[in-house]
Amino acid sequence: MLTDWDFVKLSYANKLVEPDNTIRTISHEEMLSSDRPALQPGWALRQNKKATRFTDNQKEFLDAAFQKGEVSGKKEDPNTVCKQMKTAKRNGKKLFDPDEYLTSQQIMSYFSRKAHSSGLGRLVALQDTVLSSVTN
Repeated sequence: MLTDWDFVKLSYANKLVEPDNTIRTISHEEMLSSDRPALQPGWALRQNKKATRFTDNQKEFLDAAFQKGEVSGKKEDPNTVCKQMKTAKRNGKKLFDPDEYLTSQQIMSYFSRKAHSSGLGRLVALQDTVLSSVTN
């Protein structure tokens, strides 16, 4: 399938070459005329995507990967987790359908949110410890 740019280049080249292989010049009007239909207004505008929440199954998988990194001290790579998600099986059956696969960017964002919230939890626990030791 030709891209729009390829089509334009080929059309332009075909208009320039005469049957006897001589090159001719074309007018501005000829360049603007086209056999192709005009593009609809707004064709280049970004389409809004509907935000979807992660399923419980996806969250479980990502939480397990995050916890594995927390325990080992070596963070899981989102690209690796993405590949693992595509091959993960439980009882010989695939854990996720192809439409449930997450991108590495989605996984990275989830890990970032998780690290931020768990970091806040640790900070609150530390504050409680300090306050209780001061008051006693």
